[in-house]
Amino acid sequence: MPEPTSPLQDPHGPRARISALLAEERVKSIVRALSGGPLQPSELEQRLSIPRSTLHARLRALAEVGLLRHDERTSFPHIVEYGLTDPGRIVSARRILTDRRQGRELAPDGPQRGEELADVLRLLAPVSRVPAGVAGTCMLRKRQHFKRTLELWIVARAERLELCEQAPPPSEPAAGITAGSSEWENALLIGGDHGLRVSGDGALAEAVLGALRAALH
Repeated sequence: MPEPTSPLQDPHGPRARISALLAEERVKSIVRALSGGPLQPSELEQRLSIPRSTLHARLRALAEVGLLRHDERTSFPHIVEYGLTDPGRIVSARRILTDRRQGRELAPDGPQRGEELADVLRLLAPVSRVPAGVAGTCMLRKRQHFKRTLELWIVARAERLELCEQAPPPSEPAAGITAGSSEWENALLIGGDHGLRVSGDGALAEAVLGALRAALH
């Protein structure tokens, strides 16, 4: 009698389906668009170059595997929105980091997007929690070859993290963390601190980094 297939090996199991979905470029663009918050299908159609039928099929598939939630307002006007679930944010962020690491290992000199860290922070910040009493702005810098250093701001307040993108942070950064691509991936995926350069308030930097790591795992 053949051995039963384990859930991890089952090509038709939920994990395999999630992995296959997140490998699609169209799904990656949907996740990226929804990382800032829920959107209506019509808003996604305007932002993404995806045929309507394909977009709706992917949204249904992502909702079926638990990566998206479907919110429907029955009052007039009738509104339907799709948003990332907390597990959807975590799984998507982890997939970006692992894909980035594998891509660099397979093709060190190949083209790479420079915004992966921003994508990951946009996904993780809403599900990250810092200890009570931790407050302040932390600047995260990513060194990039042949490009200007990427600078992002994370604000810790009310036990939560917020990524500031559209507006300057409410206060001057009290802490900073600078690292290259591989150092950021190691720091978030496996907890390594090698190559991280911390400046300013070390306790704030540690709390922010620890919250992102905890959310990811």
